[in-house]
Amino acid sequence: MLGALIGAGLNLVGGIAGNISQRKARKRQMRELAERERENQVWFERKYNEDPLKRANTQRLLTQMNQQIRERNDEAKGRQAVMGGTEDSVTATKEANAKAIADTTSNIVAANDARKDAVENEYMRRKDAIRDARANVRANDAANTAAVVSSVASTAGDIANALDSTKPKPKA
Repeated sequence: MLGALIGAGLNLVGGIAGNISQRKARKRQMRELAERERENQVWFERKYNEDPLKRANTQRLLTQMNQQIRERNDEAKGRQAVMGGTEDSVTATKEANAKAIADTTSNIVAANDARKDAVENEYMRRKDAIRDARANVRANDAANTAAVVSSVASTAGDIANALDSTKPKPKA
């Protein structure tokens, strides 16, 4: 009987200690998830709001555009020097340069819109993963709490049975 009581008591203490340990682990997991969420938000704000004109691909497009304009201007100067330039050739060069600027600007805007969409999609994917991880932590916590409550109830029943078995039986 004493052994049963000691065993039940140890079972009860073990269940409580296990629950405390699980709570600490849950708090740590929730802190880590909060940190991941904060890092995701910082990443999103930095990437989404970055200046598209400072990006390497944009700089490359602008450099290519400037090179094309320079080449057209050089060609126009060469034609003008050799053949005698007309107002039409100067106008055509200006139109080609304006088109190059417009095309490059359109490409930059389109690329930036696509980049922002990709950044937003990645941000939402990460945010959903963090939300799902939190839900899993909460579900595990609820399951662990239910197991501890069940264990405590079972242990209390064992203690009650052990105590009842030590009571003298009434004589008939």
